[in-house]
Amino acid sequence: CYNLYENIATSSPAGENMKKQQPSLAFRLYLIISLIAVGILTIFMITYLYAVSALRTQVFRTNQATLSMYSDLVGTSFYNAERFLSGFAYNDPDVASLQSDDTLARYLALSREQQKLEESLPSHSGIDGFFFFAPRHGVFCSSSQSWVDSTEHKALQAQLQLDLQDGELAPDGSGKWESYQAGGEYYLVRIILHSGVYVGCWVNVETLLMPLQETPLGQDGGVYLFEPDGTLLADGTGIEGIDGYIPSAS
Repeated sequence: CYNLYENIATSSPAGENMKKQQPSLAFRLYLIISLIAVGILTIFMITYLYAVSALRTQVFRTNQATLSMYSDLVGTSFYNAERFLSGFAYNDPDVASLQSDDTLARYLALSREQQKLEESLPSHSGIDGFFFFAPRHGVFCSSSQSWVDSTEHKALQAQLQLDLQDGELAPDGSGKWESYQAGGEYYLVRIILHSGVYVGCWVNVETLLMPLQETPLGQDGGVYLFEPDGTLLADGTGIEGIDGYIPSAS
């Protein structure tokens, strides 16, 4: 009886089903390899995302530092130009002679002052040009840097003289640089009025952004120059039409 029961137990269908339900060695190896692969892939993705985030943060900080340094450089350039204008307007006796009724004295003063402007330009690489205007006799003189297109210079010179003569452009006493549009271009100008003579300098806003053109700002990044009220003066993205307006700009 004992042997018969043992034979029945070992050959029963329930025992055979238990053997069939156990996973094979190949399946278990496949499962282990899959889990390892998923773990490695997860670690790789986390590392990749962290590296991208760290790189973007580093690029942002580098660009921020570059913009800050360049802003300081532009500020210093403007400050030096203002000092030159102040000395030119207030301490140069030839400036008052531009208003003289003596034709010879006026001509000699004009020649000397024009030479002074041309000689000063190399020391002010952040400025595109200097000018002065004595409205009493319509004496206007402007000197520009070598990189300024002659056509642009002539158009700006004519517009400046016209607007100064008509009173459309005049210093407001705030001591600030003002935006000025001429010939479809935007400029920043600084003007000092002394003894009836306007003395000033100008720079094309695109010139200001040119050194930043090579700054890596990403596919959708760009460098823009705004007025305090949000008027877009220039952008470094090559977009046509720089006379945009963004009221929410700060």
